[in-house]
This record gives sequence, C-alpha cells and structure tokens, in this order.
Amino acid sequence: MELLVRLGHFFEQARSDADYATFANELRRHKVSYYIYFVSTSNMNFVMANDEVVSVKSARGLLRVRAEASHCLTRAAVIRHFARAINFEQYCRDLASAGVFKWIVDLEEETRHYWSKDNTLLYKECLMPP
Repeated sequence: MELLVRLGHFFEQARSDADYATFANELRRHKVSYYIYFVSTSNMNFVMANDEVVSVKSARGLLRVRAEASHCLTRAAVIRHFARAINFEQYCRDLASAGVFKWIVDLEEETRHYWSKDNTLLYKECLMPP
C-alpha cells in the first residue's frame, strides 16, 4: 500500500512540476520497468521489475478520446507540452482530441509510445532528448 501512495505522489509531483527526469529516476529506484497512463481515466498501471502490476486510480473526471486518431495532432501536443507551452491537463485534453487512448513509458529503453484505441502506434519519442 505504501508503494501505491508513493507512486501516485511521484506522478502528481511530475504533473505539477514538469520534472520528468526526477520522476523517471524515482520510478527506477522503486524498480518500475514501465508504466501505462490511460488518457480517458488518468489511471496508471506501473509494471515492476518482477512483473507485479500496481494500479493507481485517479479521481479526475473522464476525457472523451476521439475515435479518429491523428499522428500529427499527437506529435504537436507532445512538442507543446514538453516545451512547457501547455500544462499537463491541457496536454491530456489535446492528446484525447488527437485520439490517444494511452501512453506507455519504458524506463529501460527510455521511450514513450502513444497508442490509439485500436492499438495503432501514433508517436514514439525518447524520454531524454539528445
């Protein structure tokens, strides 16, 4: 239970401070291999190194994810967010409008993948830019 609270706390800090490097390091320290963020619900599944899954439920309202997914709109939302032109809430709204159902962050590969409802890969990026 303590791990569940910590993971939720780490994510809330990253969401408000936009300090993703510290967030990723904390997850690695707690043996998280990757996590899945569901755009419509804001729920997260953290997959640990031992394949245990820790689910964090969100109290946030639901977002409607557009059925038609767009690679271009996904990429634009990502660029705006990580340039700090928009906050996390707007980022999620923009991704939902772009048809993003979930994103998966692989901490070992240091990549983030954005997926549509039908599991089409919309965009892939490195966590740490070169």
